[in-house]
Amino acid sequence: AESAEFETFFKCNYLHSTSKFTWNDINFEILENSHVFNMKSYGLLINHENKTIYISTDGLLSESRINMLKTCDLILHDCETLTIPSGVHAHISDLEKLDDEIKRKMWLYHYQNKVDISSTFLGFLSTGQVISIWQQNPM
Repeated sequence: AESAEFETFFKCNYLHSTSKFTWNDINFEILENSHVFNMKSYGLLINHENKTIYISTDGLLSESRINMLKTCDLILHDCETLTIPSGVHAHISDLEKLDDEIKRKMWLYHYQNKVDISSTFLGFLSTGQVISIWQQNPM
């Protein structure tokens, strides 16, 4: 039997951890995140029609990233809700410490259970939920 590789099905363009690229007039930037055991994870910054969206993907909250978060129009951030932080993902107790100006633009996902959170956050995302930066005003 023939073995299939990723390239069998897709035309791959490999990027570097600080890569920027444009697709369909949308600008993307890959941002390296800290993850467990020094593993690398990558967030995504999306710029389109004068709006900026940040998706943390999978990692810890980076102190160096906080100023960038202030400039975003919408933030989708992973959020661990375990009672005792695992040190693998951004924990709700750390996200709660962010300035309200950031939390007002932040949807939370990748959580174990919904817990009581500051009403300042946009909330917890649900499976299948559709959001649009062009239809909401998080500020």
